[in-house]
Amino acid sequence: MRTIIVLSLLFASISAQSVKALFSYKIVPTNYLILHTDLRLNGNELCKPIIKDDVLYQGLHSGLILSQDIENKRILWRFMGVGSPTSAVLYKNILIVSTLKGLVYALNGSSGKLIWSYNTQKQILSRIRVYDYTAYVQTTLDTLYAFDIRDGSLIWQYASKDIVGGLVVHATPTPYISNDVIFTGFSNGSTVALDAKTGKLLWERKPNLIKQFQDIVASPAINKDVVIFGSYENGLSCLNKQDGTIVWERSDLKRPLGLSITGNAVYVTRATGDLYRLDLRTGDTIWKTNLGEKVRLFTPYQLYSLIVVGVDNGKNKGIVVLDPDDGTIKQRFSIVSGLSAGPVLSGNRIYAVSNGGFLYCYELSPANRQKRDFFKGLL
Repeated sequence: MRTIIVLSLLFASISAQSVKALFSYKIVPTNYLILHTDLRLNGNELCKPIIKDDVLYQGLHSGLILSQDIENKRILWRFMGVGSPTSAVLYKNILIVSTLKGLVYALNGSSGKLIWSYNTQKQILSRIRVYDYTAYVQTTLDTLYAFDIRDGSLIWQYASKDIVGGLVVHATPTPYISNDVIFTGFSNGSTVALDAKTGKLLWERKPNLIKQFQDIVASPAINKDVVIFGSYENGLSCLNKQDGTIVWERSDLKRPLGLSITGNAVYVTRATGDLYRLDLRTGDTIWKTNLGEKVRLFTPYQLYSLIVVGVDNGKNKGIVVLDPDDGTIKQRFSIVSGLSAGPVLSGNRIYAVSNGGFLYCYELSPANRQKRDFFKGLL
């Protein structure tokens, strides 16, 4: 059995020049937690980690943005931003980070040096998308920005003319880009397809019924033919990507949190604590699994032959692994302080940053990756 190491790191202060390793020790082999970094910073961590070539890029609740060498357990660089980071993306060695205060930063991925910044003057809750040297950022003012990531120049911005005041009540979707077209939705329930290069409106679909809370809250899920949107009160809409015509709707699946498409399956998480598998062709329910009452579930992902989903609280708090055929829980990985951002899959590992700045990493068993029970851990 290979040795598993847990390393805990502590920031003495934000201005410290180095990070001291307090201790390291072996943990029980059945757990297979291979990395656990304690950054000792309080608050909800809204930003997903980025892992590339054993280097971690992370924004923390305090406003700190850092890069860490995972293999050697050392900080490479740090940058202090304004506002809690909500999203980060690495493109061509440029790290783009957004914050709750409405700031967008572009940092050199190797040095952490600031390249440019932009203040949108409004909260940013959605994730950043990057495509062909352009960063797309959507704010709670119902405005979508397109920046040139090399110098921060504004290429275009789009705001629906029918939105008065731009009041977002519940959440903001993350735009999705496919074949030079960007898909997103707004707080008035409308969904749009825009030319990613120019911001030109290609099509728009408005809800059939006007309701009080009809925000598009779930980031769209897309395949080659359709795009699925989720509204707080109007439920799910599966639309033709080319013209926005309706393929099917599920008005009963209100308050969706995360959507993903794998083959002919649609996976949906809801604020009710339920995870659904739907038939992509009809929208019919194949199975439903409840992961707890009043919990937040993040976007589900397929990893090899299983489904992985992050859970923010309750008895399943942490990472849950399910069988895609029937929705049964195969394994649970408890994370005591809870998650405010979903896990990230990288190769044969799952990374998650919990509240308070704890980095967790779980590794798969190489011999069992194609099996339904390849995770080493405890139910």
